[in-house]
Amino acid sequence: MVISAFCLAGIFPPGSCLWAGETGVRIIIPAQVEVGGEEIFLRDIARIQGAGSQGLSSLAGISLGRAPRSGQARWLYRSYVEYILERSGWQKDAYYLEMPAKTKVLGASQEISAAQFLTTVEEFLGKQANETWKEFRVEPVSVPERVSVAPGEVRLLVEGDKEEYTPGLLVLRLKVILNGQEVRTVSVTVRLHIKAQVVIAQRGLERFQVILPGDLAAELRDVRQGEEVFFLPEPGKYRVTRALRQGEVLKRKDLQLVPEVLKGTKVSLTVTSGSLRLSLIGLAMEDGWLGDAIRVKNIDSKQIVMATVTGAGQVEVSVK
Repeated sequence: MVISAFCLAGIFPPGSCLWAGETGVRIIIPAQVEVGGEEIFLRDIARIQGAGSQGLSSLAGISLGRAPRSGQARWLYRSYVEYILERSGWQKDAYYLEMPAKTKVLGASQEISAAQFLTTVEEFLGKQANETWKEFRVEPVSVPERVSVAPGEVRLLVEGDKEEYTPGLLVLRLKVILNGQEVRTVSVTVRLHIKAQVVIAQRGLERFQVILPGDLAAELRDVRQGEEVFFLPEPGKYRVTRALRQGEVLKRKDLQLVPEVLKGTKVSLTVTSGSLRLSLIGLAMEDGWLGDAIRVKNIDSKQIVMATVTGAGQVEVSVK
């Protein structure tokens, strides 16, 4: 039996030198290990038996090179480990290495699941919801099944926001924050479904019909475009811009303020010239809102003039 320099140096405890060359110090490395950090130390991948405190300390701190990145892997060959041990002063007769021809070393990681991404999106949209949303749900369209990151404290943060979120496809970017630092960004595509109280036609309405009490009602429905009307308009103040069937949902573009002057109605036409004011009766040739210039026919002279709407049923024209 060859007595190693470690026995002579007193690294092993008394009596261990009698069998160190055969069954003393055992270094056991499995076929696959996981490591964290940036460097692989023997203590991270091996179980060391039979070494005294000094021997254990000597072996544990031996570096075997750079560790793979989180979620990646590298091969560690037995021949390479033996070479590093010899370079560190450990001769083959001083230990027994129990290791396959090569060991797969994995970079330690943790996984962020699709469920975590969806939960983050739902919480974010819940905070963005306005008072019209009665219910909402998120349907996954394109969500990563899993994303691997290094061990540590993980937070997910939706990047940016909009003034208003409407139903349909949404593409959101989520920042992955690890131990307080952003490590990557992940894109998530979902379909947003919203239910709200929308305004429907209680009965059939003709185009430009002024809305009266009982013409409209509110009903809980799926929001399709985000252009629906969510609040009952004041009766007599609005009219519809198109014909509506009973039960049809109103869109914002379907409502219009009732004009101060209605086409085809008689108006009070005031003609001013300096300090002279003359009141006549005119016929509105088109609808007009406050401040609009519209065509008005003088009923007496049949002359058509451009007059400014100044109030309900009132227009004015200035003559220089």
